[in-house]
Amino acid sequence: MPWSPHDFPFLVERARRSYASLADFWAAQDVDRADDYRVLMEDSAAMLASAPLSWIERDFCQLVADMSARVPEWTPSACMPGDIGLVGFHDPIMEAPYEHADDDEVSRVPVRVIGWRAGATHVRLTAWAWAGDVPPGARSPLRSDLDLEELMGLTIPREAVIDGGIEHVRMLGTSDEQVYATPAGELQSIVGALWLLMTQSRVVAEGPAVVARVKKPAGGRLVKSPVRVSVRTLVAAPATPGRGGESGRKASSRWWVRGHWRQQPWGPGRAFRKPVFIAPHTAGNPDAPVDERPSVQVWREK
Repeated sequence: MPWSPHDFPFLVERARRSYASLADFWAAQDVDRADDYRVLMEDSAAMLASAPLSWIERDFCQLVADMSARVPEWTPSACMPGDIGLVGFHDPIMEAPYEHADDDEVSRVPVRVIGWRAGATHVRLTAWAWAGDVPPGARSPLRSDLDLEELMGLTIPREAVIDGGIEHVRMLGTSDEQVYATPAGELQSIVGALWLLMTQSRVVAEGPAVVARVKKPAGGRLVKSPVRVSVRTLVAAPATPGRGGESGRKASSRWWVRGHWRQQPWGPGRAFRKPVFIAPHTAGNPDAPVDERPSVQVWREK
């Protein structure tokens, strides 16, 4: 099955059913950790059942990746686009560990879905793989029918300034936290950049597009039917002419300014942080042609 926004809702619903079945399976077992596994499966099924779905196209995937490498301090409660969400990425946004069921080998698997669910004090972030990316033979027979598989989870405080520190990572099937330390930090940074970009004032609604949703007929078989969703695009704000300073001097050229973050204090005592993304735009004389020549920034000690 292709990985596309047209199939994403269908895959999510099939995965929800599979996780619900796994929860029922573990509820009937009388073995060590059976109840822990049941809770994990129920949590995954609940996320898939109730989260609004979003899709990130290829060019926006690259923007999220670029911005995550330099996202400044941020506060989840100020930046979340909603208390729960599930986002599919056209291209893998990162990699996460995948432990093979029958041996001690650990593979690096592309992450194509990121989810979150907020509680009263913390937010749960999750990274998911698509079945088509999992190495053949690595999966447990119990998980062989999963279209989407949760790889790892991370808990972050809801009302704190996030500066790269990791509070807690939930591992699936291992006690080796070192395996998850780096991808956990990467997941946190990607979610911060993703939320900040999704909630920018310069993300505007455009015309509707047709994707697919899941419909459940009487027989319980899943089929796809069309549904309308809005498409959002990041655009640069128009430049304000005549900003050449109080002297009235006008620049003789126009040039590109790269996208960047601007830190915005927020909340009681301005203690929290909500970075604002300034989209790439042109500056200088609006009547002049854009200077497309390569540029080099020279740094000197004196």
